[in-house]
Amino acid sequence: MNIITNYGSAPDGVIAFGTGGYPGDVSNDGCATIGGTIFIHDASNGASGSWTWPGHMDALIPSKTPASFFSSVAADQKTLDAIKLEMIKPKNNPANVLQLIIAPDAVAVSSVNEPPPYCDADKNSIAKAQQAGATNVTSVETTHGVIRSMWDAPFMYVTAIPNRVCYFEEEARNVYAQEFPSSHNAGIALKYVIPSFVRTIVQ
Repeated sequence: MNIITNYGSAPDGVIAFGTGGYPGDVSNDGCATIGGTIFIHDASNGASGSWTWPGHMDALIPSKTPASFFSSVAADQKTLDAIKLEMIKPKNNPANVLQLIIAPDAVAVSSVNEPPPYCDADKNSIAKAQQAGATNVTSVETTHGVIRSMWDAPFMYVTAIPNRVCYFEEEARNVYAQEFPSSHNAGIALKYVIPSFVRTIVQ
């Protein structure tokens, strides 16, 4: 990312795209989530690894993307239906309804410097985010927060959900038929949403 940062002028907008877990027992495997707010927690409390974003740890970091962007997409049933039609089921424990999950209050939790066992670290980071005021955690993915830290520009995260938090081993590890459909579905969601994102950030 330093290479990108040094390549030219600052970006007009930033999209973080990756796979991540969805909290809770109900499966959303195969769904895609989109939001703007990030919460970053040092899962090792300084004991493992050194990555940090001074002044921004353990706090809800809002996006400069207007909340109206997320709410307007969430209310656009035609677009949501079009995304659903192109989604494909993952192999293991697919969601009852494959869909894009998008909301103005959606939060992505990033556990950095994360030591094993990852389940405990992720659950602790989610709890920290909730204590900070997060009521709608839709993604647990480390690199979303790291990417967000690089540029102070309109931002959104797009998360492919191949597994529930704490169920990576059972649902997604080394399962191409799990990771591929989930990533495909998030790519479909991004295809439909990105024109609206571009229109929003250039206004």
